[in-house]
Amino acid sequence: MGSGWHEWPLMIFTVFGQCVA
Repeated sequence: MGSGWHEWPLMIFTVFGQCVA
């Protein structure tokens, strides 16, 4: 990915979505 620090929230959101789904 890019900086990582900016992509962190996006990664968490994706993982969270998979967990909830």
